[in-house]
Amino acid sequence: MTMTIRRYARERLRPRQTLPAVALVTAAAETAAGWRGAAPAAADAAIAAALIVTFRIWDDLADRAIDAVAHPNRLSTRPESIRPLAGWAATMGIATAAILRWRQGAIALGLLAALTAVLACWYRLRAGRSAAGDHLRLLKYPVFAVLVAGARPTVSVRGALSIVTAYLAVSVYEWWHDPRSPIGPRTRVAEATLLASATLSLALVFFWGERVR
Repeated sequence: MTMTIRRYARERLRPRQTLPAVALVTAAAETAAGWRGAAPAAADAAIAAALIVTFRIWDDLADRAIDAVAHPNRLSTRPESIRPLAGWAATMGIATAAILRWRQGAIALGLLAALTAVLACWYRLRAGRSAAGDHLRLLKYPVFAVLVAGARPTVSVRGALSIVTAYLAVSVYEWWHDPRSPIGPRTRVAEATLLASATLSLALVFFWGERVR
């Protein structure tokens, strides 16, 4: 089991793949909630990393049939890897859920359960890759930011803009780096424009210190 996890981490959890997502989620959460010190920020980053790793494993396990054709050398496509990877994801998921329940209360636990249920249904019912499916799958990142920051800070103008900006940023990053992305040119232009507008608005709100609820 340990060998499988190590091989998977080397293959799918390399820093250049994982750290940008962790940084994005953490930055969105810190911007929404406000700076609370280095120690809380480090704890937030650790929780963001745990969420990202857990859901990436679940994504890869759900995509086994697709990856067996597109990426046949991936460790997650091998039958003997299912149990150790699923066990690792389940352990991390339960531990992270417990921490979120302790830090943020029952609302965070309910939101995490809802996200898990929505993605599970989508994986089961999807007919193939689509632009709508990609956008739904990427929705987990702004939800992670809400889970890390807490629900209350994200209902402010700054908090909402932080979450929206994070979602647009990860959407643009996805189609920018994926030549097989089904997202069309009009949607790309719209998302890039919205990202620029949201980023500018967030900067104005952040530096002017406006907090409208």
